[in-house]
Amino acid sequence: VNFTVYNKSGRTVWVGSTATAFITSEVPSGGKSTQTCTSDMYYYLSDAKGSKGYKFYTAKSACGASATIN
Repeated sequence: VNFTVYNKSGRTVWVGSTATAFITSEVPSGGKSTQTCTSDMYYYLSDAKGSKGYKFYTAKSACGASATIN
């Protein structure tokens, strides 16, 4: 089951499942990314390894739903 992330922030962001960037998916402004819903999700303002992540989703809390990054 998946979780969809929409990016309406006006800038490219990256999403991943760790508190600091390690393996990420790029989400361009106006774009979307489908992620697994079984992990915590964080967004990052840079894809540089170790960049601080901002948690926006808790594992298994909304499988099949979506979130928008503004």
